[in-house]
Amino acid sequence: MQVGKTPMRAIVMGAAVAVLSAVARAASAEPSAVIRCDGYGGRMHTGEALARLPLIIGSMGLLGSPEPDRPSAREAGEKGVLACSEALTDPRVTGSVVRRGEILLMRGIDQYGLGNFDAAFADGAAIAALQPPAATKGQFDRTLGASGRLLQGFARHAEGRQDEAEAFVAQAADLRPWGRLVANLALAVMASTPAISADEARLLERSWRQWPGDARAVAREAAGDWAGAARDDAVILATRPEGDVLLAARRAAALALAGDRAAAEAALQEMQQKLDELAARASGGDAVAGQVVGRADELVQLTRVQLALNAGRTDEARTLLNARPRWLAPVPIVAAVAANLLARGGTTPLDPVKLRADLAKVQHAALTGPQQVTLMTLTWPRFEEPDTLAGLAHDLAPGATAIKQQASPTPGWWQLTATRAAFMDTNAEAMFVAAAAAASARHQAAFAVVKRESQLVLRREGAATMGERWNVVFPGDAAWAGQASRAIGVDEVETALGPLFTAPAARR
Repeated sequence: MQVGKTPMRAIVMGAAVAVLSAVARAASAEPSAVIRCDGYGGRMHTGEALARLPLIIGSMGLLGSPEPDRPSAREAGEKGVLACSEALTDPRVTGSVVRRGEILLMRGIDQYGLGNFDAAFADGAAIAALQPPAATKGQFDRTLGASGRLLQGFARHAEGRQDEAEAFVAQAADLRPWGRLVANLALAVMASTPAISADEARLLERSWRQWPGDARAVAREAAGDWAGAARDDAVILATRPEGDVLLAARRAAALALAGDRAAAEAALQEMQQKLDELAARASGGDAVAGQVVGRADELVQLTRVQLALNAGRTDEARTLLNARPRWLAPVPIVAAVAANLLARGGTTPLDPVKLRADLAKVQHAALTGPQQVTLMTLTWPRFEEPDTLAGLAHDLAPGATAIKQQASPTPGWWQLTATRAAFMDTNAEAMFVAAAAAASARHQAAFAVVKRESQLVLRREGAATMGERWNVVFPGDAAWAGQASRAIGVDEVETALGPLFTAPAARR
């Protein structure tokens, strides 16, 4: 037997056959507790795989092969809890802080789905107590650490301990201060009460600057800050040159509730042409346009009710409000208009207190129901390999062309596009760095994001995105004046995010 003269190609081919055979046998075997817990086998890095190669070759694949991922084999509910508890004793888990954190997270999610909120909280706390090696601590904290605190916050919310809940979800959001997913999850918990706490105000301000959306305007509506909501609506509308009749109608209602008659009437007049055009499309069979027109018409009607109240025409307001047996407009607006009518001696079957209570009940159900458990399972952050950051660092390096820059189809905007898939918040961080670099190249100290688009994909690390397309504006641009309140400093981005993307892309 001339092993010493066996060609390397034959050895490699034999190893490949052995590995494939072993993986096939593992796939057909009864799934382990680890797989039944979260659907994933051990995390095997390149170095570990090479180290195991002689063992696989020597045993012809009978020993040492990894168990393949099988998300479809994941158990749920009580079976999931039992599987995860057993998985915590598996050597692949006891020997890996990362896998232990992932298994604890899945068990906590299963406990949450069963209504065992104290147990879910305990698993979240156990994740926070883990001590990963220094080399992976940063990534652990930003991923599993954030999920552990989210789990604690959601559990406390479900138990009715809102102050504690907000403290924990704020901690989670602060671990990913430039991300969108973790921040939105935190804000969803905070939005379950109309009052805006100090932490919520801070996160809303951060979201306002980073994302051209209506989160802060909606929160201000719920809190009764109508003037503030209307101001935010105006800035958001400036980022939607194609128009948004629903948002314009909401702004008109907010202006009326704020007591600004002239501005509310002007807002109604300004949106009327766009609403008429949509109505024409609806009459031609466009079902989506019809839905938008119906919702916008409700907001227009509520605006007119409030304007009548402001002018002292209570009977007219009562007639307009009671013309509909049910309103599908945002509850804070409907409840506020109804309360104002009652306060002026008018009558209405609408009960503002019940409307707000029903909304709170719906929000609580959304945060604790089966759909939320599914979202926790599929989208919440798991550990993301450092290789992802290294790859993004390569894309962001001076002279790299992976992130495209070009003039936007919208005049006065600048567009950045990237294709690499990564966890949603990680891609957001990389795009902020790219936007800061684009501003620096133009000798500008700030920028504002006016539009963000991406494609959602589900991966082992949770909700990921690819196909990022961002539009930004810079000081001096025609659109800058309307977005100056949302300015993001280049130095701020470079200080906070630059260190994440400086490692060389060692493995592609």
